[in-house]
Amino acid sequence: NPQHQSPLFNKLPGELRNEIFKWMLVPYDDPDPEKHYSEDSYWYRPGFEASKKVECALLQTCKLIYCESRRAVMREAEHPFWFGASRGPPGRAGTADCIRFFTRGLSNENVEDLTSVHFFTQMYWIEDGSNLAKIFRLRNFRPKRLTITFRYSDWWYWESNEDLRMSEEWLARFDGPPGLKELCVEYETLAWKKSQLDAIVARNKDWKLAVQDGNHLSAADTKLEEWKWNGPSKLAGQTWGHHGDSDTVEYVVVVDRW
Repeated sequence: NPQHQSPLFNKLPGELRNEIFKWMLVPYDDPDPEKHYSEDSYWYRPGFEASKKVECALLQTCKLIYCESRRAVMREAEHPFWFGASRGPPGRAGTADCIRFFTRGLSNENVEDLTSVHFFTQMYWIEDGSNLAKIFRLRNFRPKRLTITFRYSDWWYWESNEDLRMSEEWLARFDGPPGLKELCVEYETLAWKKSQLDAIVARNKDWKLAVQDGNHLSAADTKLEEWKWNGPSKLAGQTWGHHGDSDTVEYVVVVDRW
């Protein structure tokens, strides 16, 4: 049924309908209080205050709307995964959960429409590059954009307030999946440790990263971005002496793009 009687189809051009459908299918924070993350959890931060939900009622309206809009669901979603023991919400925490997502249930169309994936990873998981390589070799792992976030609590021995350090091996061994167009890396730490962070960011920026399709990603001409946020000084219910006496601490995040 071409729906000629509907102004949505006989008045609006397809390009405009696609924009409407896209915005209606953007994931948003689930309003269910049970889906909200605890503010002192390791995975709570701006943009990740709750699990995401997509309002799929639009897809059930009629077959024509379904045919025109269904692919926006995958294209508009960012698919996050957390790596490290007890460092992410259930179902999205650990290598096994990530591999399961990309090896079960994704159609060829889903793989083609996959746009954005987000990794939150502790240093031990990423530094030697082997875990990244394992995921990059998955046949269905074909995002156009990958974001990797190093949270304050991902750095080596942050609990003991050690100086920031990061091996470059994961960058040296980086071999991105075919079709990867952008790598975004977010570096986060306490605001008063920013000088340590800046040194690592500047060093990493010089790396040219390989992609399996023969292309390379470079950060040589990209500008750094920076933002700050205040979070609870407790993490997972524990108090940390080097966080001071305040109920909150200030985090700084530096963002680089290849």
